[in-house]
Amino acid sequence: MDEAARAMPFDVPFQLGPFSVRPDGRLALAEPDRKPCFRLQWRGCEVEARLRVRGPEGDLGELSLQAKVGRVPSTARLGAGAAQEREAVFTTLRSLAPSLPEGWSTTLMADHQVALFTACRVEMPTTINSLLTDVTMFLLSLGPYLDLLAEAGVEPPAAAPEAAPGMAKT
Repeated sequence: MDEAARAMPFDVPFQLGPFSVRPDGRLALAEPDRKPCFRLQWRGCEVEARLRVRGPEGDLGELSLQAKVGRVPSTARLGAGAAQEREAVFTTLRSLAPSLPEGWSTTLMADHQVALFTACRVEMPTTINSLLTDVTMFLLSLGPYLDLLAEAGVEPPAAAPEAAPGMAKT
């Protein structure tokens, strides 16, 4: 038995969720039009990673990453200084773009959530190690911007409602 057959105990290629797993363990999209994604919580932010195939040969992919980092304070908030606090957030958001890493952008969503976006090229078929490295580097790079936005007054994202017993995904 050759080494590849010992390392992969399944008949290959095989489908695992939206992926086709090749004999060398690399992942290709089983259906090129499908855009698999997953969401995670990191430092209170909802982060979404989405993979899609680009290029006519299907040999290039794009991993897009979005983090909902907080919310601009509401105008309905009571208290002296609320308008100044809100303006400080907008000033910080306007000045943020030049300091973001290349390829990153920020947007203010209709519900006043602040989101940071980026996308990176992925060689297809890819490996799980490559995908996890890209996501991890995004999370680590995001940290200082979360600190800056929190200091400027961006309200932390609302906590996810606690799941009923037995309903939480593990």
